[in-house]
Amino acid sequence: FVIDNSPGVTRYNINGFNTQYPDYVLVSKDATLNLGATDILSGISSINYKIKSIDANFVVRDVVSRPSDETYSETYNINISLADFLPGRYMIEYYSTNNLDMIEDTKSLIIVFDNKPPRILYYYNSQSPFSPNNSAGILDTLAINYNIIDEPFELSNFPIKVKIWITDT
Repeated sequence: FVIDNSPGVTRYNINGFNTQYPDYVLVSKDATLNLGATDILSGISSINYKIKSIDANFVVRDVVSRPSDETYSETYNINISLADFLPGRYMIEYYSTNNLDMIEDTKSLIIVFDNKPPRILYYYNSQSPFSPNNSAGILDTLAINYNIIDEPFELSNFPIKVKIWITDT
């Protein structure tokens, strides 16, 4: 016979747009979180998860999910739609319990919903009106000042890419 001395192992996967950073995962509104637990000896009894809003400091969901039948299940997966979440930061804590009631250590994940594009406020500053070339054939310079507003987040925490197109009219 075999002795099972360890609980199941739960992993996460995000389907839909997401970008992994060292401390969080940036996700879009259409993303789905998959929690999958495996215990090859005893099987999985449940996956437990709690989703807490970091910004508003309240629990959004606190769920114990069990396989639909009471039979042995080596693996168990659940999908969690993230479509109804408001923009902000959320802590997800999760763990599984096997059929011998051994509980996995709680794991955590921070997800960030940023469903609004940043706004760019800009103006240019030049001593004279801008023209592509001056009479000597040298390109004029144009100083463009801009501010990027990405509410409700701090810009120092989130990378922003800026592209500037100049077209001839």
